[in-house]
Amino acid sequence: MGWTLTFTLFGILAGVLFLITFSTTKERIATDDIAQAKVPLKTSMKALIKNKYWIVLLLFALISFGNAGLQGGLGIYYAQYVLENPELVGPLATAGLIPVMIGLFFVAPIIKKFGKRNSTIFGLSFSLIGTVIMLIDPTNFTLILVGSTIRAIGGIPFTASFFAMLADTVEYGEWKTGVRSEGLVYSAGSFGTKIGIGLGGALMGYCLTLGGYVSGATQQSDSAISMITFLFIWAPAIIALMQIAILLFYKLDKIYPQILIDLKSRKEQ
Repeated sequence: MGWTLTFTLFGILAGVLFLITFSTTKERIATDDIAQAKVPLKTSMKALIKNKYWIVLLLFALISFGNAGLQGGLGIYYAQYVLENPELVGPLATAGLIPVMIGLFFVAPIIKKFGKRNSTIFGLSFSLIGTVIMLIDPTNFTLILVGSTIRAIGGIPFTASFFAMLADTVEYGEWKTGVRSEGLVYSAGSFGTKIGIGLGGALMGYCLTLGGYVSGATQQSDSAISMITFLFIWAPAIIALMQIAILLFYKLDKIYPQILIDLKSRKEQ
């Protein structure tokens, strides 16, 4: 009942805020009156497949949001069976949320100076410090809280940059293939995030079962405790390294200004 009421409240608030956003937003960019030619879906799909940076970000999204799905439900297990106090799940969740809410107000100058990709890589690297702190004593709530906070701080550039990076692939795709398909880029990107979250949640359940977790039991086996600890501490660090490796193939930030110049020149011609 608590979950049902909470997400009912979230849904109502989200609906109100979307309506406010819609009614108070003004379009300030002048658009040409010339109607754009409709591009067949088959043509757009072919162009999308040739957009290598979109493919990189799609893979990045699957892994990143898979981690979000994996971590979303682990807090209660870790608090109850490793920290042995289920009431600590609230502070753990807060440690992962508040730093992001505050940090988003200050991250823009960093991204502007170092670029979206480099800022995200730095943030992911910084988040690994949180793992090191947690490993000092996985049963110490203070260390886990500090480590969770550092991880959250490290995730700020990703939170601020990902969908902007996805938008940049629209221009790259148009520059590369001559086909502009922002709708398809974003819908497919959104699809990737949802698939990632779903897979992450399913993976959590599968791994807990593999570790011997027994639902509702007051005590869990050593293998179940080890699996919960691995998923909470080690898995995000491994995923962060995978994210960094994937972003090394994303080099659009360097050529993006020239792409905009080339596209403008084409339109003028």
